[in-house]
Amino acid sequence: MAERYQATTGHGPLGTGTFLLDVRPTAEGGYEATPWFLFLFLPLVPRPTWTLDAPAELSQFAWQPREVSFERRATRGLDAKRVLRVWARALGFLLLTCGPAYWTFLRIHETGLLPAIRLVAVTLIPLLAAGFLDYKLLRVRRAKPSA
Repeated sequence: MAERYQATTGHGPLGTGTFLLDVRPTAEGGYEATPWFLFLFLPLVPRPTWTLDAPAELSQFAWQPREVSFERRATRGLDAKRVLRVWARALGFLLLTCGPAYWTFLRIHETGLLPAIRLVAVTLIPLLAAGFLDYKLLRVRRAKPSA
């Protein structure tokens, strides 16, 4: 029997919880996704990959909070390539968003308008990225039983 789940965006503690990452369509018309436990948007613990029976909007991006119901048809083991791909993307994202801010904070001894503008700009990059991810990543929870 397939289990019912709901995937939501824009709800809950920012970037912490169980999320579906590496969502990919399958030849049968469904999706494959790996549930991960994230802490502050950093993928820490992968779980076995799920095969999902889900509507097309599961993989679409929206700028407002949304909720998508789906069924988990099957579970299979972890694929090392998928896990490494997710960790590589997380590391790249971390370097691109926090790297410039770290470099700017190291050079804070400079004074003037340009360093101040640069400091504000590179501080906003991680905040904007966190807001984007909050609407992009799909938080997973079991669907409530229907009455």
